[in-house]
Amino acid sequence: MHACVIVPARNEAASIGATIASLGVQTGVDFTTFLVIVLANNCDDDTAAQVLRTGQLYPHLNLTVVEKDFLEHEANIGTVRRFLMDDAVNRLPTDGVIASTDGDTVVSADWLSSMFQAIDEGADLVGGRILARATPGDQALRRVYLADTTYRFLMSEVESLIDPTPDDPWPRHFQHFGASLAVTRAAYLRVGGLPRVPCLEDMALYDCLRCEDAVIRHSLAVNAITSTRMTGRVGIGLSTQLGEWRQQLNEGRPSMMESADFVIARARERRRLRERWTRERMMRFGEPFGCLYDRAIADFQPPVPYVEPLNEAVANFRARLVDLRRSGPAPLLSDPFEQVKSVRFFPTPVQTAERSA
Repeated sequence: MHACVIVPARNEAASIGATIASLGVQTGVDFTTFLVIVLANNCDDDTAAQVLRTGQLYPHLNLTVVEKDFLEHEANIGTVRRFLMDDAVNRLPTDGVIASTDGDTVVSADWLSSMFQAIDEGADLVGGRILARATPGDQALRRVYLADTTYRFLMSEVESLIDPTPDDPWPRHFQHFGASLAVTRAAYLRVGGLPRVPCLEDMALYDCLRCEDAVIRHSLAVNAITSTRMTGRVGIGLSTQLGEWRQQLNEGRPSMMESADFVIARARERRRLRERWTRERMMRFGEPFGCLYDRAIADFQPPVPYVEPLNEAVANFRARLVDLRRSGPAPLLSDPFEQVKSVRFFPTPVQTAERSA
């Protein structure tokens, strides 16, 4: 068993069948090497039965269904996903992979194989691109949703031009969420597993790994489609964001984002810190760059507007990118031993063998 695919599901009888079906038609993988674990938690419908019915259509799919009712104070996505990931750890070998999706999500046919490829290339965490299954809400809400997506892609491109990281090159996306995520078992254990938070547990895991300089890849080759329902199953998620946008539209308020100038100034500061850390880490810095950056940037206040309306931020990003694209990515340090790149916190088997020798 090389991988476990975990699927938390609460009252997902209407959608979980499509999720299982998408896992049953994966290409480029050996079905004997991975197990799908569905946790039907605190359900009032026949989610578990629907999983089993769909599984019968794909007898080659190794599928396990667990039904469990958590206590009220534990019945949250953070607890459920941690339960699943910890279960996967106990089933996997040391070089195993934990992949995660959700019960309202359909993954692409090459979802697993693309994740495995990114991990084989050195990634400790792979964030997959998550697309909306249907246009969210009315046209006004749809415009906000698309503008937000555009903003985040533009921000990612700006950051890749100012502070490029070879482990996560452009083109890339900006998502690292539980509906389309993979992490190596070793990396997961190195940071103590999934943080104990009731929601946004995927973001918390990402932050832990980033802080320790894990290799993180936002691969455009890894794709999944999720629902855009307005009533979600978790405390904070896409449904929450859609609801907030709807309320802002009703009240005539614009969605406020970090300004383009602030994002650019922060990226330049991050680049400056990374170069300093790269030069001096052997003499002065005994901590990963991610931790240093978090501490240094906490009080970063450049003399530019911090926030601006979403549409203005998109327009300003596009204007600033004209010059940034023309000049290309910022050059790496000239000394090949001081190149600005991620330093693997989790050594490869080759690195480990070399150290032992």
